[in-house]
Amino acid sequence: MKTIHFNGTSVELLEKLIPDVAEGDALIRVLRAGVCNTDLEIVKGYKGYTGTLGHEFVGIIEKMNPHSSDSKSGCKVGDRVVGEINAACNDAYHGRCTLPPSHCPHRTVLGILNRDGSFAEYLTLPINNLHLVDASVTDVQACFVEPLAAACRILEQTNVTDTTRAAVIGDGKLGLLITEVLLTRTNQITLFGHHINNMNMIGRSISTVQVGDCEDVKSTFSKQFDLVVDVTGNTDGLEMSIAIVKPLGTVILKTTCHSTLRNFPTVPIVIDEITLIGSRCGPFQTALQLLAAQSVDVSKYLTHEVAITDGVKALETAKSKECIKCQIVF
Repeated sequence: MKTIHFNGTSVELLEKLIPDVAEGDALIRVLRAGVCNTDLEIVKGYKGYTGTLGHEFVGIIEKMNPHSSDSKSGCKVGDRVVGEINAACNDAYHGRCTLPPSHCPHRTVLGILNRDGSFAEYLTLPINNLHLVDASVTDVQACFVEPLAAACRILEQTNVTDTTRAAVIGDGKLGLLITEVLLTRTNQITLFGHHINNMNMIGRSISTVQVGDCEDVKSTFSKQFDLVVDVTGNTDGLEMSIAIVKPLGTVILKTTCHSTLRNFPTVPIVIDEITLIGSRCGPFQTALQLLAAQSVDVSKYLTHEVAITDGVKALETAKSKECIKCQIVF
């Protein structure tokens, strides 16, 4: 099978054997895979990962090798599915661990940690990780479920109501999805970014601010927001978040990157009693329900498609300013 493989220094199109299906796992034929910023960070050295890249996908179950207790997913051979990326140990799956599967200390992570990813014609995941995709949801939309679920995680971590005044800092693909999800709860949203064309793609009534000088933004919007979501992954974005959130407000950090934050602004966090929350993977079922109900529009963010035979180019395409989302087609 064709795969997009990272060997630690470069990305290459590589032929590999179709993987064996371990007990409790399913073999999935990939239809589409999405390129994420995490993939771009991995090729810079994030997590020290080598192997097949990718963790966003939609595909068809080709084979299953179930445990006798595997019944959570309700999926069968031939079903179209998406899959949660954290593959936990059996103790976590069967409630014998105090942590959820996404925080299992022995987990593997699709295309990120000790498990080959979705930039391949076939992949394997635990059956319990799989979610059936409703017929009303297209392949393009389904391929957005993983990042959309990550956006939905914010709604689990903080109480967003129609009176919440929220800010999103960062107008890349995840920042736009987070804005879409927050719009299902509140219309009082300001999106900060560098790319006005990206921000205009939301297509609904929100405030947008094209960021030039971060100091101007910090003074103009000082202590105005109940909730700030930082999707920049850099020190400037974090400092801006701390500056514009209200006392007793919440800042959510929503990116991973291969860098170290410097000059971490702890003083205002303490003085203003700001709640700082790290946020990662989220609820797939919530994301699938939003798509089936047409509560969010994700298809408009697909700007580029690349065939698996040209899959190495997909990562370069995803880096370009013109690209919001790139998907690899099989």
